[in-house]
Amino acid sequence: MNSLSQTERIRQAILNSVQSRDLYTEQQVKQMLKALKQAETGVKAELLRIKEKSIISKGLEIRQAQLEGIRKEIDTISRKLKKEISLIARRSMMGAYRRSFEDVVNEWAEMGAPSYSGLSQAEKLRLVSDVFSLVDRNALDFLINYELQLMGNVSRELAEGIKNQITIGLIQGESIAKISQNIGGIITSQEEFRRAGKTVFKTAQLRNETIVRSETLRAYNQGRNKFYAEVGVTYVVWSAAGDKRSCPECQELEGKRFKVGEAPGPPRHSNCRCTIFADPENLGIKEKNAQTEPVEDLPVTKATVSESPIVVMSPNEICEKARKKRSEKQQLGHWIKAGEFQNLNLSQLHNLAKKWGVSIYRTKDDFIPLLAPLESKVDWNNIKGAELLRLLQKHKISTMKSKEELITVLKRRRSVRELESTLR
Repeated sequence: MNSLSQTERIRQAILNSVQSRDLYTEQQVKQMLKALKQAETGVKAELLRIKEKSIISKGLEIRQAQLEGIRKEIDTISRKLKKEISLIARRSMMGAYRRSFEDVVNEWAEMGAPSYSGLSQAEKLRLVSDVFSLVDRNALDFLINYELQLMGNVSRELAEGIKNQITIGLIQGESIAKISQNIGGIITSQEEFRRAGKTVFKTAQLRNETIVRSETLRAYNQGRNKFYAEVGVTYVVWSAAGDKRSCPECQELEGKRFKVGEAPGPPRHSNCRCTIFADPENLGIKEKNAQTEPVEDLPVTKATVSESPIVVMSPNEICEKARKKRSEKQQLGHWIKAGEFQNLNLSQLHNLAKKWGVSIYRTKDDFIPLLAPLESKVDWNNIKGAELLRLLQKHKISTMKSKEELITVLKRRRSVRELESTLR
């Protein structure tokens, strides 16, 4: 029999989710450091090659002539690193999204939420898959691309830093040991990392670890928000780390309630360790506060399972919603395959156009037939962009293609795709 009070169950469930999140995050950091370590190995191999060829002992002109090949080799290592960390980042962010769903389901079961507390492991996994199939992942794609951009910047700066150190070292006749010392390497020991001086690889490692931790947390909490919005949660509660490392800005939000999607994070800053969880009252767990201040300013105190209205969907309702969406997706696929684009709504047409590489925006050639009957005195061959925009605003003509225009271009694109398929 569970001897924990309801409030203790809530806190323990949240703590378990945070530990699961942090464990996953550190696994992703290790993967990223492994990729950086491989890059370090490649760089050290290039330094060994320089040493074996005795390039440093030769004349300045010869050393400078050798630089071109060395720089190209470093660029090759950098491109390989960028490709590897891009794959890691995509898997990491997608995994963080799904991990957040798993943690929410386990969290609600541990809290004792009605219709969730008795779920078997198989039922939990099916529920996670159902929700994953329901949520819009466009925002996740944006986060992935943002992290890829940040990682790309780091790998590019790493390559430039390495090339600069080698260039300076060769021109000044420094030893390979000295050049290698300035370039540095990956350090896994926290104590050694703190003691180590500034090097090219240490800077890259620090930035990569910060990016991975912050962006994984961002994806994780966005996943929780998407889960909450999909199943009917209306309010979330902020939970700070609550230890000596907690910053005052985050700690002051401890226990405060926000509408789903309106919390200022997490993460609120780099290396933020806060999380959000569904308001227990939304799950049918009634919180009782002895104080009289507004609920938004109160920490979670006492809680009991009550007869208060449950606003979230039950697992069976989620399952049925996912089944309907799968059925609709199959029907949509049939229409697309048959070229029956008229059955798609505008949003579906936009998504298909994006997938097929078709622009949803009108061009100048599209605008002229629409404007010509309205502006007979305009020289359409020589019209400037600013004037064209003014006329579009004057006549309230959208820059986006209409449903009929999209159907036309998509049918044309479909014909091209079919032709390309037959020629393969």
